[in-house]
Order: sequence, then structure tokens, then C-alpha cells
Amino acid sequence: MTGRPVTLCSLLLVISLLLNATGRVWAQGEATPRPAGTTVSREADGRDDLRYLPAPDGRLVPIPDRAAYDDFLKWLKAREHLAPPQASVTRIRIEGGADQETADLLLKFEVQVTVDGTWIRIPLGMREAQLTGEITHVSSGGEGAGGFSPGVFDPETGFDCWLQGKGRHELSVPVRVPLLSRTFPRRLALALPAAPLSTARLRLPGTRLSVKSGERTTVTLHPENDQTEVDLVGLEGRLELAWQPLPPQSNSAPVFEVTTQVGITLVENESTTIEATQRIQTPGQQVGIEQFQVRLPERTELLRLESPDVLSSDAVPGSPGTYQVKLRRPVTGGIELKYTLRAPPPQAGETFTLDGFDVQSASAHSGFVVVTVVGQLRSVRDLAAGQFVHRVNLSELPANLRAGQSSVAYRFFRRLQLPLRFERVTPLASVEPVTRLLCRPGQIELLSEQRLQIRRGTLNRVSIAWPGYQADGWSVPTVEMPLGGEARVIEARTTEDRLEVELTDPASGSLLLRLRSQREVEPDEAVVETALPVCEVQRLEPTILSVRAVTDLEVRTRSVGDRPLRTQPASTDDIPPEATGLTPRGVWLADSNGGRLVLELEPHDRRITARQGAVIRLRDRQARVEQTFDLDAEFAPATELAWKLPESLAATEFEIVVDNTAAIPRVDRSRRQLSVTLDPPRMGRFACIARYAVDLTDTATEPNAAGPVPLLELQTTAPVSTRVEVLDSTGLPVGLSGAMWTRLLSVQGLPVWESPGAPPLVELQWPDAGSRLAVERISRAWLQTQVAADGSLRTRAQYLVAAGVSTFSFRLPQGWQLENAWWNSQQAGQRQAASADSLGPSWTLAPPSGQAPAGGVVTLDLRGPPHDIPPRGLDLALVAPQLPDDRTPGTIFWQLWVPSEQYLWTRSEGFAAAYQWGRSGIGWSRQSLYSQEDLQSWVGAVDNLPPFEPDPLSHDYLLQTTRGTSQLAARFVGRLPLVFSAVGGVLLTGLLVSRRRSLQNLPLAAAAAAAVALVAVWWTDLVLLWLQPALLGGGVLAFYLMIDRLSRRRQDLESIAATSYLPATAAMPLPSVPATNPQDVTLVRPGAPRPGSGIEPQYAGGRP
Repeated sequence: MTGRPVTLCSLLLVISLLLNATGRVWAQGEATPRPAGTTVSREADGRDDLRYLPAPDGRLVPIPDRAAYDDFLKWLKAREHLAPPQASVTRIRIEGGADQETADLLLKFEVQVTVDGTWIRIPLGMREAQLTGEITHVSSGGEGAGGFSPGVFDPETGFDCWLQGKGRHELSVPVRVPLLSRTFPRRLALALPAAPLSTARLRLPGTRLSVKSGERTTVTLHPENDQTEVDLVGLEGRLELAWQPLPPQSNSAPVFEVTTQVGITLVENESTTIEATQRIQTPGQQVGIEQFQVRLPERTELLRLESPDVLSSDAVPGSPGTYQVKLRRPVTGGIELKYTLRAPPPQAGETFTLDGFDVQSASAHSGFVVVTVVGQLRSVRDLAAGQFVHRVNLSELPANLRAGQSSVAYRFFRRLQLPLRFERVTPLASVEPVTRLLCRPGQIELLSEQRLQIRRGTLNRVSIAWPGYQADGWSVPTVEMPLGGEARVIEARTTEDRLEVELTDPASGSLLLRLRSQREVEPDEAVVETALPVCEVQRLEPTILSVRAVTDLEVRTRSVGDRPLRTQPASTDDIPPEATGLTPRGVWLADSNGGRLVLELEPHDRRITARQGAVIRLRDRQARVEQTFDLDAEFAPATELAWKLPESLAATEFEIVVDNTAAIPRVDRSRRQLSVTLDPPRMGRFACIARYAVDLTDTATEPNAAGPVPLLELQTTAPVSTRVEVLDSTGLPVGLSGAMWTRLLSVQGLPVWESPGAPPLVELQWPDAGSRLAVERISRAWLQTQVAADGSLRTRAQYLVAAGVSTFSFRLPQGWQLENAWWNSQQAGQRQAASADSLGPSWTLAPPSGQAPAGGVVTLDLRGPPHDIPPRGLDLALVAPQLPDDRTPGTIFWQLWVPSEQYLWTRSEGFAAAYQWGRSGIGWSRQSLYSQEDLQSWVGAVDNLPPFEPDPLSHDYLLQTTRGTSQLAARFVGRLPLVFSAVGGVLLTGLLVSRRRSLQNLPLAAAAAAAVALVAVWWTDLVLLWLQPALLGGGVLAFYLMIDRLSRRRQDLESIAATSYLPATAAMPLPSVPATNPQDVTLVRPGAPRPGSGIEPQYAGGRP
């Protein structure tokens, strides 16, 4: 069997299933519009990488790299309730011995498993080792309980195994580890998993050995006979051991090697604390340490000596600072002592010498010293003394000394002698002065804030430079500390140019000093010159100067010298409570190095400037006026606004708005005055709007006639200019008559008129009849047409008509019927007239009875003749209601709703696409650029109309035109022809290319891609529509090629298998053999066995 029928049947079955499913999904994707703001979330599949971020304590915390934000929050919440690990190694015990080349060890691992029914991988490490036997497993349930499976060896990670069953498991692993060094010192290293308890007991040849291990591993030696038993505790994830024999022991006293780590903490005016860790070793000696003498630094007091081996520590009489330390029992190898000492606090200028921790009979003494100073002192080492001490970086210290906030570190050899001199730190500070001058009648108040930043040291006293402040008339300032603390001016040390301020508590970090002083101003004094106060510190920032004054006092500020003031935004100045009610006059940056400035004071009466404008809206023989006044009150607040009331407006209702707040107008008809009270009074810029209506006479609206519109005249002040804009609801270009008006264009391109001063009257000029006819047109139209699944047609047409239009006339195409008509939201009056030509009847609509023709939205509901929908696709030809030539819509939106099996293929010229391709479901669809709400708002919002509800599963296509055309032709393609043509084309092309090698070349593929790209440039919609089912065809083609390849491979394997099982003589003809001597045994005939092989010959016809 070749397998080809199976392949073709599978291909046909897959094509039919995929076409059916894809058609439904694709139809759903086309019919469902994509809501705005939709985001696609990606579920985490659990395979995201981890990103390690540093935590505040220095640890690296794993963070999911590509997890979604919600998943990341859930992951963080889950970490708050951490559960115990599924398995952990709780104890490691190592036993064995070593020779000159290898070490034979037995490792016992105790593993605690907290879950049941799950296989858990346990890494064991030991990548340097080789197994010498089987791994034995015993669980808490006894031998054979629980699950155990050995793992594989990885050169990088070592051995592992798999465990199953809740409880304690014990593994015994025999290994052999080659030594890293076969010469002395010999070294043994073995990687281990982390465990809270890890011990080792090893036997080493020799009785006098020097043994070293990890920094935190405790080593204990037990010499026995000709070998030494070494006990190790705390392996820290790795077994490291180095040993070498010691020289022969002498009968002299034990010689010590001492290592000392000293930490000194000096708190100014309080205490000095010394904490030292000392390790004493006896290298090459087997005699245990029983007692020794140690000399501590002078002027210190021993508070505590800690060690589990120390029995007593007594001062040696006659030798100050020397102590006799006795041990509980002789200790070999080494001993560790912890000292805690106390010394008097150092003073500035004193020298403290750290000289001590010397052990009697010590051959070598080395270590580290860390000095930490708390306070305003710093330590300086005397370079002339202490020749065995040198300074090191903090990073070179051992890990246990780097935990604190160290200031300086030293390392010493042979002897600890470190003389330290303490000096007071010179304060380093910067200041940013902020000075405010508050000007009132007869007085100027100075508020100065000195914002100091102390970067080093502390300040007990501050000097403030204020040149000539007493000569300038300023009072002695008071000093405050708003952030806490107290300060006072030292009058005995105060001069005419400088202030001395003493702080009750030393200050560091941020410091705020606030100075307050006053100066009297004479009534005839118009110029005031002064300097500004500033603290005398190392770094001076420019002074922020702010000047505020009462409303009727104008203040001009300038600097004296060649450094002018630099203007700053007013937002940089905070308003203190003392400046409430004062008007800002400016904010500047001034020189802080003794610069002087001049204030020019000039009192004023209240002054108000104004500009007025008017927008006149004409509608239904009425002019609605909105008169605006832009006012600016200077030097004193405005409390009232008053207008002169024209006689023609005596009975008119007014609406007054001041700064978006309604005000109550007061009309005094006897004085012909209109006024409002400003509450609160206004200072600076503010706006006022007056609204009222003026009735126009019939003669005033005739062509080329002038209609007067009176304006309010502001009596509080005279406006400098007037700007008028006229808006007619019918779109008529109404102008103004009079030589005073200048015609301009606004930003929107509309005509406006401007005149100097404040004219009391505006004369409107109406255009002629030709201009009126040109504007009576329909500006916008929105048509919605639905083609139902049974071919029925219904259309809703909405038109935006201009105000003043009294009738709406149109003609329907043949076969179309008018079902309903509305003018705005009410039923419109209808009048039908028969047609004498091939078109349908004519209709004339009028507004509802009793209403003036005010324009609005006209809505028509129409029903058309049914259309046939063939399987190949729908051919749709639509005709909109025909309007008169002078009422052709400027812009038309036509929205088509068709069954879900139909897709737009082509449209008639003149219509542009108002849609775009967007993601919908698993595919792409054409989605309208505007929603139903946008189009309804564009054509004019109308309430209380029956909704136009198309089928929600329909496809909608929005088209747009500005040519005024009333005919639309659109061609649609059915789903099945589209899918079969795309899938079939891709399958056919793929099969041809795969079967013909002549088509499998790069130039031909490039030419095909270029052709597709060229087609996509001209017919983008068609290519995108055809591309989606073509991708389905590509998937089917790839599936078919995969099945075909597997089928061919199976046939090849069957052919090879059949050939391999045939006899050699049957598989191929026997070659011709030349005549040979039968007695010649050096030749092997074809088909004959080799001499002595024991294999019988095979023949095509059996045995001869």
C-alpha cells in the first residue's frame, strides 16, 4: 500500500472541517466591532524567566521577567505566605579517611520531604567525586518505604536523586575523591548541598599535622597512634581541607600565632568602646594551651572576656593592663577570645594610642582595626609613629568587620600600636536666602528665610552679613527656627554690618532661620535703598527676592551696580500669612555677595481699563446680544460696575455673569442706569458678560436694509476698543454699516468688525436676495441602508437643514415607499404629488403645525424593492431620495448593513471608505471610523425617534462622499466563493511549486512577491480581504505537505526493510567468477563461507 489514498482523504476531511469552523469564527470577527480601549492580555504559562533584583538588604529577589502585571501582584501576595519547601537537606555527615592520593568517604544525607505522592529531585553535588558503591536509601517508615530513584551525573552540578513520600529520608553514598594536591600541603575539596547541620570526621596519616579548613568551619584534632582524627563542624556547602606535617616538636615553651580584629566606637562626650576578637594558635605544637598572659591597651577597663574555654582572667599585680588567662583544660590547635573594653571619651586635640592585645610568647601578631567616630570629631593617624600599621580600604576587611558603618580601617603586623589624634570637623554648609519685602503705607517689613544645608559637621553659631542695616533704618531683627529649636541674637557681638546668632542645640542637616525686621517710610520718601541679609557660609546661592505691596502702591525694584536682577516666575514664591491681601509686584534673583537694591514707591488711585466685544446672533427676527467686557483693576479693587441704559432697552431683561458667576443686575430706569455689585471686590484682570435680546422690525430685515442693535455703555471706565461679530442662523453674510467699523477675519475665518472707543449702536446690513438663496441648502446627510437575509431593503435618511427653510421636497426612486417622516422629533406634514417621468412620486414635507420654520433635522424611513442574494455575492444598486439642485448635501455618510455571509468587494467611484482594518476576534475586519453616536451628533441629535436597529450579526460598511451624488453601486462577494478561491489558489500554487523543481527558484519567488505587493498597492482592501482565507489555505497546505512527507518516509522504510530480509543471491545476480583451482584455499568463492567461519553457504535455489 502506497499511502496516497489515506493522504488525500485526510486532506479533504481537514479542508472541510477547517472551512466550516473558520467561516463561523470569521463571520463573528467581521460582525463584532472592536470596542474602544480593548487590550489583549497574555496569560502566563509558567515558563517565564526570572529577573533578579537587589533588595534593600542586598539580597537578590527573583522577579518574573515576562509575567503580566496582575500575575505579578498575585505572585507577590503568594510570597507573603511562604510555605515550607517540598524537600530540604537537614543534615550531612561525612566519615572516611585520606591517603597520599585519594580520600574514601561515606556521605550520609538526611532529607526532609513535606509533600506526599510527588517525585522530588534532590541535588547532592559532589561533582569532584566518583561512586564506589550503590546508594542506599532508608525512609522514616523503614527500609523499602517511600520512593527512591537514582539520578544522573552532570559534570557541572554533580549527582542527584529522586525521592517520593512524606517524612525523613536517609541516603548513604560511598565515594572516592582525588586530592587536589598530592604534595604537601595536601588539599581535599568536595561540593555539597546547603544544610543547617554538617559535620565531618576524617582520618589523616600522621600525628603532628597543621590542618586548615573554611573560614567559618571549626576544626578539632585528635591524635591517635600514627594517625590524626579531624572533626569538622559547619562545612558551609563545601568540604575544604588542607593539611601538612609539622616540624619536630621542641621542649621549649609554646609559641603562639595571634590574630586580632579590633573595632573601636568613639562617641563624642560620652564613651569609647573597644570590641576585639582574638584567635591564638600553636602551629606545629601538640602541647595544649593551659594559660597565657595578654596585655591590654592603656587607660582601658576590661568589661568582659568571653570564651567557652576560659576559666578565669585575673590582673597581674605590678603590671598594669596585663591579665593572666587560665583555661579549663589544655587546648590544642587554637582558641578564640572576645574582649569588651571601655575607655574615657576623647576630646578635640587629644591623642589616643591603641597599644596592646599582646600575648606573651607570641611569635607573630597581626590583624585589623576599624575606627568608627560618632559626633563631630574625626580621627587622624600620627604617621611618625606606628610603623607596623597602614590604612586599608573598607572592602579589604573581613566580612564580620564590614557589617557596621565604619569610618576608617587599618591593618597591623607584628605589633598593634596605633596613635590617633582627634580633631573637630570643620562645618561645611550652603545657604539659599529667600527675602520678602512687604510694602504698606508708612512701613516696609522684611521677612528673610535663610535655608541652610549643613553637609558636614554641626553649627552652634551662625553669622549673618547685613551691611548697613542700622544706617538704612532697619530694626534689630528677631530670629526664629520654624522647624524646631531656639535661636537668639547675641547683641554684644552684633555690629552695624553683621548679626551673630547662637543656637541652643547644635544643628546638622537642614536648618531654617527666619529673620523679621521693620523700617519706617516717611510720607515724602519715594526711594528706599537697602541691602539684603545672608548667612556667611562656604557656598552662597542667589537670593530669591519677592516684593509685595498694597494695591494702591506701585513699587519698582532695581539693583545698584553691574549685576541686574533676574526675573523669576511668580509661582516660585510662597505666600506667607503676613503677605495676605498684598499684591505681588515681582520675583527676582539677586546677588548674595553684598549687593544693594533700590525700591521706588509711587502711590496711585484706582484705575480700571476695559475692552469690550459683542457677539450678535440673529434668529427668527430677533438679535440675541452677548456683550463681553475684559476689565483690569489696578491699585484698588473694583466694587461695582455701572452701564448707561439705552431707552430702547428700558424694558429688557438682562443676564449678568462676572467670572463665570451669575450676578444680580439692578435697573434704575429713572437714571437710565444698569449696575451690579462685585462680591467679592475684584482686583487685577476679570471678565463680565451681559446678555439680552433685541426684537428686529420687519423692515429691518429686508435686503439692503439697516437694523439698529443698541449696546450697553460702560460708565465705570471708557473701553479702548469694541469688537463685534454677527452670526446669522440661516448663514446670511450680515455686515455692519458705518465708516467707523473695520472688517477683519477671526481665527476661524469668519468676518468680525472692530472700532475704537465704545459705539452705543450697531447698524446691521442685510444682503440681497441672491445671497439669501445661496445659503438655503442642506449641509449634511446620513443614510443607513440594511439588506436583510431575505433580500428586503429599508433605509433611514437624515438631513440637516438650515434655519429658515419652510419646506423639504424630494423625489423617491421607482419602487421605493415612504413609511414615516419626522421634522426634528415630531411628525412632519406630508404632501404627495404624482410624477410624470420614470421616477417615483414627489413629496413635500413641512414642519409640524404651529411651529416657525427653524430648520433642524429631517428624518425619512423608506422601504425599497427586495434584492436577490445569489451565492456568488450581492450586487447592490441604491438611489437616495432626489433633492432639488439648490439643496444638494455638502457631505453624505452612507452606512450599509448586509448579511454576515457577504463581504464588500468593490464600490462605485465618488465614495471614499470611512472605515479601517482592525483586529476583531482571531482575525481582522473593517471597522467604522465613527460610531453611531458620533454620526448622530454630527447630523444633529434628535430625541424620541424610533431606533433604527439592524441585525447585530450583519456586516456594516461606512462610506463618505462630498460630490453630492445620490447613487451608490456596491458589489459583495459570498463567503464560500471567497474562501474556496483563496484556499484553492494557495493549495494549487503550493502543490505546483512542490511538484515542479523548475518553479523552485529564488528569482521566480521574488517576482511573485513583487507582483503581490504591486497588487496590494492598488487594491489594498481586496488583498487584505483575500489574505485571511489564504492564510488558512497556507495552513492546510503545510498540513498536507507534512502528511505527504510522513507517508513517503514510511514507504521508503518499508522498501528498505523488504530489501534487507531477502537473501543476497536473490537480491542481486551472481557476478561472473573466473576459473580457479579447487585446491586453492586462498580464494573465497562468491556465496561461499570463509574458511573456519562456521557459516553455511546460501544459494538461490536452496542447497545444491
